Amino acid sequence: MLLPGAGSKPPKFFGNFPYPYMNGMLHLGHAFSLSKLEFASAYHRLNGDEVLFPFAFHCTGMPIKVWQVMWEWRDTTTTT
Repeated sequence: MLLPGAGSKPPKFFGNFPYPYMNGMLHLGHAFSLSKLEFASAYHRLNGDEVLFPFAFHCTGMPIKVWQVMWEWRDTTTTT
């Protein structure tokens, strides 16, 4: 582990991941992309860097409403 010298601050690492939009199903691609940033953040943290890795979901409701309307339309146009 590399520690900063006396009176100096450790290097900083900021990892930013675009949040998954909730208008579809989560799939393996989301996990694959996120895991690369998680590994990089852990690597920098182990090297003594200050790591900021914010993560959040953006839910305005509009993409969810569009998804609902699409599913309702699909259910009315398909026959089983």
